[in-house]
Amino acid sequence: MILRLGAHRVFAVASVAAAVLHVSAVLVAGFSTPDYSQSQKAISDLGIAGQPYAFLLNYLGFAVPGGFILLAARAANKMRTSFRVPSLGLRCMACAGVFLIVAGFYPFPSWIHLTSALLAGISAAVSILGFSVYVMKHKGSSVLAISGFTIALLVLIDAATWVLAETQHIRLHAFMGFQQRLASFSAFFWFSAFAIALARKYNR
Repeated sequence: MILRLGAHRVFAVASVAAAVLHVSAVLVAGFSTPDYSQSQKAISDLGIAGQPYAFLLNYLGFAVPGGFILLAARAANKMRTSFRVPSLGLRCMACAGVFLIVAGFYPFPSWIHLTSALLAGISAAVSILGFSVYVMKHKGSSVLAISGFTIALLVLIDAATWVLAETQHIRLHAFMGFQQRLASFSAFFWFSAFAIALARKYNR
């Protein structure tokens, strides 16, 4: 049914669906897993084989939202003739979707999962930066633009922290939960806000 909608509606619906699924899966799995701290432990810890809600996290938290992000990027690409949405932002958004799918099918502690999750974050950050510049150039919401720059920086800082930790063999999974969720949830919801703003602009 979603394919019958216009490209602008698919962009908005798919982006919102990705955000809702990801956040819901992470929170439900986290609060339902015994002896698990949402504020201290990493999201990926919920997907380790043997965890009671590993399937929920890996597929509804990573793979399916990644598919929706990929669908959203494809729909937004069809809007480029009307809105001139930056191609780099769309490509990076699509890459983020692909990497999320891979991360879902290769759960932690696989290096494929870690690499894919890292690349998904970096791709999302670059995409958000590109879209934020687009918002500023087209006199869109200053709140949306400023929040986009802030969230992109937060995601990049989170990614850089993980890279440094892994290369130095430091286990950050004991205290990085809150920062990781803040970066991840913010990125998903920012994509949703941008998609909704663009859809409203289309309807004017």
